[in-house]
Amino acid sequence: MAINKDYEAPPSLNLKDNEPRYKSWFNNLYYNLSIKNHQTITAAAAINLDSRFVRLQSSGSGYAVTLAAPTIPGVYKVIQKTSNNADNITLLMTNLIGQPSGTTLTWNSQNDIVVLVSCDNSKWYIVSYNGVTFT
Repeated sequence: MAINKDYEAPPSLNLKDNEPRYKSWFNNLYYNLSIKNHQTITAAAAINLDSRFVRLQSSGSGYAVTLAAPTIPGVYKVIQKTSNNADNITLLMTNLIGQPSGTTLTWNSQNDIVVLVSCDNSKWYIVSYNGVTFT
């Protein structure tokens, strides 16, 4: 039986003697997704399309962020407010489907979160949200 080299652990990954190869491979994948593809926003700015995890932080005054239409389908994006201030961070989206109402998303409290997925080359779909309001 042939072995597909694409599913082996990357050469730079050090495996422990008692650790299965798939576990190390997934740990490496998780590291790359969670550490290298994040963005922290502290003032009005655009959310990068290639950022999978977006942290919204503020120092007491609210601001607005923007998010362009997706360029490829099937991309997940998690946007979370991580600061503990009661100010509003807003996102106006005209390329959104699946929301309960409106096109403006507002993060007001720490850990307010929304999960989006690109469903085609022009729209973001709401997968889940908690604390974020829609107006």
